[in-house]
Amino acid sequence: MRSTTLVAGLAASLVVAGLVAGSRPAGAGEIILGFSAIVGNQSASWVAYESKSFEQQGLKVRLVYIQSGAVSSAAMLAGEAEFVLQSGPAVALSNLGGADIVMILGVTDRFIYQIYGAKGIRRVEELKGKIVAVQRIGADMSYIGPRYALRQAGLDPDRDVVYRAIGAQGARLAALQTGQVHATALAPPVNLQARKLGLPLLVDMIPLKIEYFMNGVAARKSYVEAHPELTLRFVKGFAAGIHFYKTRREASLEIIGKYMRIRDQEVLEEAYRIYAQELLARKPYPSVKAMQAVLDDLAQSDPRARTARAEELVHDRFVREADRSGFLDALYQPSSR
Repeated sequence: MRSTTLVAGLAASLVVAGLVAGSRPAGAGEIILGFSAIVGNQSASWVAYESKSFEQQGLKVRLVYIQSGAVSSAAMLAGEAEFVLQSGPAVALSNLGGADIVMILGVTDRFIYQIYGAKGIRRVEELKGKIVAVQRIGADMSYIGPRYALRQAGLDPDRDVVYRAIGAQGARLAALQTGQVHATALAPPVNLQARKLGLPLLVDMIPLKIEYFMNGVAARKSYVEAHPELTLRFVKGFAAGIHFYKTRREASLEIIGKYMRIRDQEVLEEAYRIYAQELLARKPYPSVKAMQAVLDDLAQSDPRARTARAEELVHDRFVREADRSGFLDALYQPSSR
């Protein structure tokens, strides 16, 4: 039988965010949508939930905060969460370990990081022998992004720097500002705060548009194939949430500010510009090419990734069905606003 809370089901590994509906008891027919970080590329899930887009599809969804990709994978495998926003590497590593987790919906399919340095550091090459702050070491984008940038700059990401797990972006920015660390990767809108502090920008990955499956909605393939009607309604609800995000600016800004605990209007506007206007697709197909980039990157340290097939990690059936039915196009017709 399903436990009444995710915290009980997975000991203290799952943390239900107090600002969402985590305090409600799980009920019959309820499905869990997890998100793994308080960062902008998770914001589509917050907006979809707060806009009641899932309810419009007849779904009772509970949104929870799950602290890491590994724990969120465990939650899905244990039947404690149906859908989770995960990074491409988290999905790939789960599969390499024998799990049947796949991406069913794309959210961010390119690197959106800027690498900032401590004051006095002007070039990424100067990070040799220095400390790079990350949220977690492993299948975490704050760890993977800097490694990619270091490799592109000709440094060895395994030997030339030391990684220190500091936590979320706010904590990493504070550590950078005080000189405890020498660099970290920041995504919008926190990158704007770093810029305001006068910290040096070492690498801007945003305009490079490097394809890489930063995150999307993942689920067990066995689950979605066993529950196709529910999964299709979920995908439609998420897509409707993206529509709300793109077309209801003020309401969306309020939601972003609530979850990220940011009041600075300029910072919130930057988040909206990047995620709602630039990154989120009206038709959120999960990208095979972006997943292949993940496998190519992982293959440099994990031989198992060399024989993995990106097509097997991406399951676009339900976005395709929502698209073919005309649902996605209809969202953006004047009558749907």
